[in-house]
Amino acid sequence: MIFADAHVHPADWLAVSGAAEMPAEYRMFCACAAAAEEFACGENLRRKAAAEPGGRDVRLAFGVHPQLPAVLARQGVPAAEIPSALDESLALLETLAAGKKLDALGETGLDAFTPDFAATLSMQERLMDAQFALAARYGLPVVLHLRRASALLFQRVRVLRNLPAVVFHGWSGTAGEALSLLRRGVNAWFSFGKVLLRGSRKAVGSLCALPAERLLFETDAPYMTLRGEAFSSPQDIARVYAAAAGLLEIPPEKLAETAAANFRAAFGVTAP
Repeated sequence: MIFADAHVHPADWLAVSGAAEMPAEYRMFCACAAAAEEFACGENLRRKAAAEPGGRDVRLAFGVHPQLPAVLARQGVPAAEIPSALDESLALLETLAAGKKLDALGETGLDAFTPDFAATLSMQERLMDAQFALAARYGLPVVLHLRRASALLFQRVRVLRNLPAVVFHGWSGTAGEALSLLRRGVNAWFSFGKVLLRGSRKAVGSLCALPAERLLFETDAPYMTLRGEAFSSPQDIARVYAAAAGLLEIPPEKLAETAAANFRAAFGVTAP
């Protein structure tokens, strides 16, 4: 049984876990990167996958993360220099997109979860809008990171409708918000992670209300941890599927099959 993982950071997970390789049973995933060296790690994984019998399905995504302005400020980058640093990341993104190296653009989006993130929302909006334009130009799905800023994003529904696909990573909105986006013509998928293991009422409500063909699942490894965990692992994807299957009252095998088809649809992959 293949459990598709719609969002993972392989370079970061390999670094914190000390592992030499991704787990052998981990067969279908979107490797997300926000820096050149992270993207190179994903490319290396895909090259290795192509040489394996049966192969892994490795999708590559790159984006300018909405937390980057605040991270640069924390690192002591002078405020006057932050815009040019962001422009450098956007330039790298466009180079990758123009070179047809990407399966998706992201993660981009908006994050107002902490005061320092919220203080950079205007820069985040500029970054997100620039990335939406690139995604439309190059025909790329967008992976969206959204925390406590849904109103600002939903003002852009017309823009979202014009994107090939939108994957809401770690969906934390309500069922009503998700269904509204679908009704308004946004080609969206909603990805759920280990929040299902915590029994979040909002997440469970969204999961159970959404059409099965719009569901994805993820680990966000090494992030998205539960209490007491130092980091999240790719192997956790099996636990996410088990929890979701139980909540939806369907066999895990059926959910895995549906989610794999959704993964291919969201990331523009033709089924074998």
